[in-house]
Amino acid sequence: MDIYGELYGTTYTNPSFIDSPAFFWIVFAAIAVCFAVFSSKLAESKQRNTASWFLVGLFLGPFGLTVGLMPEHNPTRKKLEELQLLSAKRAAGIIDQQEFESLKLNLLDPKSDDDFTPY
Repeated sequence: MDIYGELYGTTYTNPSFIDSPAFFWIVFAAIAVCFAVFSSKLAESKQRNTASWFLVGLFLGPFGLTVGLMPEHNPTRKKLEELQLLSAKRAAGIIDQQEFESLKLNLLDPKSDDDFTPY
């Protein structure tokens, strides 16, 4: 008998909702959805597929979010962005055609890759 039962002569048999398994699953689902939303927003900021990263965050939780936070190593994408920037500068007249061609050749030179090749 608990203290209320001793004081009032009754027993307390009504468990609260917090003690029920349903409460656990509701909290678990809410936390999973939070991880999914954060993963989706992170993917949106990195210009990745938001729907797939939502599912990764939903099912993998903090592990999916950790993978999403890892830096991206994609030298081809970096070169493409630099080439687009050079093209925009050329179109705006900031650099002339000869300088544009020189910078473009340096950018597209395969020896200038910054990725590691083991052979």
